[in-house]
Amino acid sequence: MDKKMVKLFSGTSNPELSEKVAKILNLKLGEWELKKFSDGETLPIFKDNLRGRTVFIIQSCFGSSNNYFELF
Repeated sequence: MDKKMVKLFSGTSNPELSEKVAKILNLKLGEWELKKFSDGETLPIFKDNLRGRTVFIIQSCFGSSNNYFELF
């Protein structure tokens, strides 16, 4: 797999793990922002171009249900 075609993102549950995985794979973590609305809804805004890329998101679903919904 061409590393230029792979994007790796970290959820908010464990950024330290994501940094370690990125270092092992010799990849930079992609940039994104999580916008939270007053009604509890969230909107992920990816700042990298994802078109035609293979995307991996590292996120634990353990803990609060917010982790699961962030990934979902």
